[in-house]
Amino acid sequence: MKYRLLLLLFFICLYPLFAGTDAEAEYGAGSSGNHTAKTKAVSADLRTDGNKFDSIVVTGSKSYVPFEFLDNEGRPAGMFVDLWKLWSEKTGIHINYRCTDWNDAIEMVKNGKADVIGSLYHNTSREQFFDFSIPYYMASTHIFYHKNIHGINDYRDLSGFAIGVVNGDAAEDFLRSHIPENTEIITFRTYSDLVKAAAIGHLRVFACDGPVAIYYLKKFHRFTDFKTAPGALLVSKFRGAVSKGNHRLLKVINHGFKEISQKEITAIENKWVGSAIGEYFPWNYIAIPGGILIICFAAVLLWNRQLKKKVHKTTAAIKLSEKQYRELLENANEGILVIRDGRICFLNPKVLEISGRKYQDLLGHSFLEPVHPEDRQKVQRYYENLLENGTPPKLFEFRTQPPAGEERCLLCNGVRIVWKGRPAVLSFLTDITSLKKAEEENRKLQEHLNQTQKMEAIGSLAGGIAHDFYNILTSILGFSEVAMLHTQPGDPLYKNIKQIKTAATRASNLTKQLLLFSRKQAMQFSLLHINEAIENMLSMLKRLIGPNIIVHKDLAEDLHVVHADEGSIDQIIMNLITNARDAMPDGGTITINTCNCTIGPGHPDLPGHASPGEYVCLTVSDTGHGFSQEVRNHIFEPFFTTKEGGKGTGLGLAVVYGVVNQHRGWINVESTPGKGTVFQVYLPASKTEPEKDEQATDDRPDTLKGSGKNILLVEDEDGVREFTASVLREYGYNVYEASGFQEAVETFERQDGHFDLIFSDVVLPDHDGITLVDTLLSRTIEKTSPSVLLTSGYSDEKSQWNIIQERNLSFLFKPYNIEQLLEAVHTAITGGKSTPDCDGQPVN
Repeated sequence: MKYRLLLLLFFICLYPLFAGTDAEAEYGAGSSGNHTAKTKAVSADLRTDGNKFDSIVVTGSKSYVPFEFLDNEGRPAGMFVDLWKLWSEKTGIHINYRCTDWNDAIEMVKNGKADVIGSLYHNTSREQFFDFSIPYYMASTHIFYHKNIHGINDYRDLSGFAIGVVNGDAAEDFLRSHIPENTEIITFRTYSDLVKAAAIGHLRVFACDGPVAIYYLKKFHRFTDFKTAPGALLVSKFRGAVSKGNHRLLKVINHGFKEISQKEITAIENKWVGSAIGEYFPWNYIAIPGGILIICFAAVLLWNRQLKKKVHKTTAAIKLSEKQYRELLENANEGILVIRDGRICFLNPKVLEISGRKYQDLLGHSFLEPVHPEDRQKVQRYYENLLENGTPPKLFEFRTQPPAGEERCLLCNGVRIVWKGRPAVLSFLTDITSLKKAEEENRKLQEHLNQTQKMEAIGSLAGGIAHDFYNILTSILGFSEVAMLHTQPGDPLYKNIKQIKTAATRASNLTKQLLLFSRKQAMQFSLLHINEAIENMLSMLKRLIGPNIIVHKDLAEDLHVVHADEGSIDQIIMNLITNARDAMPDGGTITINTCNCTIGPGHPDLPGHASPGEYVCLTVSDTGHGFSQEVRNHIFEPFFTTKEGGKGTGLGLAVVYGVVNQHRGWINVESTPGKGTVFQVYLPASKTEPEKDEQATDDRPDTLKGSGKNILLVEDEDGVREFTASVLREYGYNVYEASGFQEAVETFERQDGHFDLIFSDVVLPDHDGITLVDTLLSRTIEKTSPSVLLTSGYSDEKSQWNIIQERNLSFLFKPYNIEQLLEAVHTAITGGKSTPDCDGQPVN
């Protein structure tokens, strides 16, 4: 009963206050009596000045709640919209209010698509684009910050924080010209986006107009999570803005706003923002102090009654908080410790796990004890700097050395605190040992990838250059042989011509090495015994090796055969042995070993392009001077050599690398300066035994006469075509020459297709040889179709090698000599297959 009487007295005392408010609202609502007369007066003044406007387009933001925005039905609404509607009533000018994105609204006036920006804050940077009306409304902008942040009183306290603003807002202009340099400004497209970012925790400080911020914070249920800095950041005077120089319209706008009273503005403000504090206080409200006293008395009684309950709840909450705090520390995935006076005075269980030490070995001990000796000085500087400056330096890494086990790498982040009344450092430790190991593995993989890509690039360059030599060498070798056939061996010119042929042959071999390195040279594959190849090469290299070098062989008797190009395998053996010899100028031992091995999935030596399975391993080691890791990174590059000038081309190991990859194998190398080098070549094994070659040809050039056979020769290189035609004619063939696709078709039709052989280069300037052959054969009867022989200096995609093999077409590699030419032509005409057994698909 006592509390009911108190509440009754309370409402009796406050009743005059509520009654007064209703009276004032009724007074404010009755201000429309003179509206019609004022509208006519203003309109008359405007017509007198010659500034009559029937209608204007006003634009503004679609999300500036509660000032201007689009409501749920997509219509403009808000305080500024109502003010402009009132302006329209005062002036008699119709307005079309359009709400859009803020930056688009500004551009609409700049581009003449709108007449007025409804509300724009005035500053000097905007004066170059707009003329501004008199201010018609003022709003304050505040700094809002999360309740857990302390010490922000104005914009000078924002150092080190990231503060959010709306792009193009007056707050952005002010902050960019006033805040410290180390303060980050994050811009948002709309006020909704800005406050939403703060509400979900992505932003802890932002600047915004007060009513807008309060509206959205309440909308996102975060109104109590933010505080406002004392005082306003700035007070914005909102004005209408027209394009620069539009003084007639500006004059009309100013006339209209002057006719709007403060009471009318307040009424609109109360509608959208809420009732302001009373504009006056009647002298007879003497009951209010009494009401306040009664409220206080009632509150004391209620508080006294509930005190014990609150104390009990608070005590329980503290105990729960302590329990949660303890569980959080004990189960944290980071090591947490407090260091004071250089000693550890608090730590959680994760620190014990990271350091590999016991609790009693750390608590009260120096914090440097578990640190790796080489990192203690760095950790000591970090600790001292943190205590002295108070601002934490960047995250840094250091190592710890457990009493047993491998060292671990930790990432440390610290902050200065006060622990039991004295300065201390709170440190957070993250174990990044696994991450560092993964980074090291990634670094090695990246190095391997970079090396592979570099070799591919250099190989493509070398291959592209090498291809062009074949046509030149075909002419040189061919005409050298023709000249030798017409010169007596005793003639002085014979020796010179022979030297030219020898030099051209060497150039051809060098070109082949370049193509082998580029891994685009097709090779003639067959089943080979590596041991036999080694024995054959050693007998040839015996004198080359020298008497001061001992060669030791350990060759497996049950060694599998390999499917390989015999000449390429010889090159591998020769290059590895000669490199071993050159590494031992004062003598030493070369050891050659062969064995079978099985490489399973996931084997560390297995590269990406190879497959698990059976392999033959060829090992060549020496006791020479070895080389460094720097040299190791370059030894497979073409033209790289450590030998003196004139003593090496730098292609030996590059060719080995290219050949091994084209055989779908790989090569490993280990070297120690002063101790020697070991090369291991892995080639896929084959369990199929090679067939005996019982068929050998005794055909010689003098037995390969043409007997009047007709040949259509298509070759765009003049020198090659002239050499080939002259040899074929000399050996009894009728040769019809063409330098390209179109000329060949015309020659074929002129002779009614009466040819025994179409001999064409694959790569032609106006088409390709395979298309030419298809075109010509389509114009003949199958029974009378000529045979086909293709040639090219390419063996990659330009030569269409896959198509040639699929269709079983005869093929002659460039450069070719007279004997090879005649044999290929004879075999093609007589129906034999002259396509070499090649692995024509380059290994990439």
